[in-house]
Amino acid sequence: MITISKYDIEYFLLILIIIFANITGIIELIGGSIFAEGIIIILVFILTLLLLIKKIKYDIFDYGMIFIALYSIVITLINISFYDVELSSLIGVYYYTIPCLIFLNKDNILFKLKQEYYFKLFLIMLFFNSIFAIYQFINPNPIIPLDSYRATGLMKSTLNYSGIIGAMFFPLLFIIKNSNYFNKILFGIIVIGGIFSLSRGLFANILLALVISPISLLIVNKKINKKCIKGVLTIILIIITVFILYNLFKDYDFFQRLDRLLHIFDYKTDNANLGRLKFWKNFSVYFTQNPLGYGVGQIASGTSFVNNSVNFESYILDTFYSIGVVGVLYFLIPVIWIYDKLKRVPVNYLQYMHMFIVGVLIQNAVQPSMLTPTTLIITWLNIIFFTNIIRFIANKQLCKGKNGKYEKIKIVNNNNTSSNS
Repeated sequence: MITISKYDIEYFLLILIIIFANITGIIELIGGSIFAEGIIIILVFILTLLLLIKKIKYDIFDYGMIFIALYSIVITLINISFYDVELSSLIGVYYYTIPCLIFLNKDNILFKLKQEYYFKLFLIMLFFNSIFAIYQFINPNPIIPLDSYRATGLMKSTLNYSGIIGAMFFPLLFIIKNSNYFNKILFGIIVIGGIFSLSRGLFANILLALVISPISLLIVNKKINKKCIKGVLTIILIIITVFILYNLFKDYDFFQRLDRLLHIFDYKTDNANLGRLKFWKNFSVYFTQNPLGYGVGQIASGTSFVNNSVNFESYILDTFYSIGVVGVLYFLIPVIWIYDKLKRVPVNYLQYMHMFIVGVLIQNAVQPSMLTPTTLIITWLNIIFFTNIIRFIANKQLCKGKNGKYEKIKIVNNNNTSSNS
C-alpha cells in the first residue's frame, strides 16, 4: 500500500508553485489574468498554512514581519475611514501577508524541503521559458504574443518574465558555477532569453550587481580579488562588443528592436526614463504629505483595486507609498536575517548573496517587478532557499579540510533525526 506523508504534500505544492509561476501566460489563456496569478497565491497560502500547523518558535524577525502585515491592514483601514479610499483596496493586504507567512515558515521550509531540487526545477523551467522567448522574439507570431515588442516566454508579461529571471539569476549562477556543461548551457539560454525581454530593470540588476559586488568584497577583504576583477573586465568587454555590433548592424530590424537596452541609463532623452523621473518626483510630494502611508491596493502597475490609482514605476517607492516609513523594516528584516545566518560563511560564497540582494533591490528600485504576485512569491522563497543552500554548501566544503573550525549544520526534524537537506 502506497502512503503519502504530509511532507510529500508540501513537496508537491512547492513543485506546483514553481511550475505555475513559469507558465502564467498559458494559464492566463485558459482562465484570465486574475486566475493566472490567483492560483499561485492560493497554493502559497495552502503550503504556508500546512507548515504553520507545526510548532514554530518565533524570533524577533518573525515579529517584525507580523507587525508589517498588521500595519498594512491598519493603515489601509484608517485611510478607508478618513480619506475616502475605496474599501476594495483592502484586497491588496496579501502583498504583505504572503511575505509574512513565507517568512514565518522559514525554518520549516529550510529544514523540510530540499532546496537543491527547487533550484534544479527552476533551471529547467526557465530554460523552456527562454527557448520560447527566443522563438517569440525572432518570430513574433506565437500563441503568447510579445509584450510591446518584448519577449515574455511562457509568462503573462515581460514584468513577470524579467522579474523572475532577476530573482533567480544569481542563485542559479551560484548553483551552476561548479556544475557540468549541460547546466551551464541551460543557464546560457536563460541569459539570452532575458536579453530578449528587453527589460532595462533586469539589465540594471545584473550589470550593477556584478560591478558593485567586487567593490564590496574589496572593502570587506581589503585586498583585490583577481577573479572578481577578471569578471568585471569580461563584462566591460562584452558591453563594448555589443555596442560595436549594434553600430555595425543597427539598420537591421533585429538590432533596432534591441535599441531599447542601449538607453538603460539615459535619463535625458529616453521617454520611458523621463517618465520614471516624473513618477519619482510625484512620490516625494506624496511621501512628505503622509510618511505613515496611504494603505495598500492603490498602485496602478497591475495591483490597483481602486479607480484613482497611482504609479511610481518602482516597487520600493510603491512600498513606501503604501506602508510609509515602516517600509524600511520590510526591506531591512530579510537582509539582516540573511547576514545573521551567513555570518560565518567565507566571502567567496557570500559574494553571490551580495549580488542577489543588490541586484533585486536595484531592479525593484527602477521597475515594479515584485508587484506581480508571482515575482513577489518567488523572490521571498529565494531569500530563504538561497540563504540555506549557501550556508549548507559552504559548511560542507569547510568541514572537509578545516577540522571543525565551523560546526556542521544539523537539521533536526520532529522525530529528532538529523539530515543535511
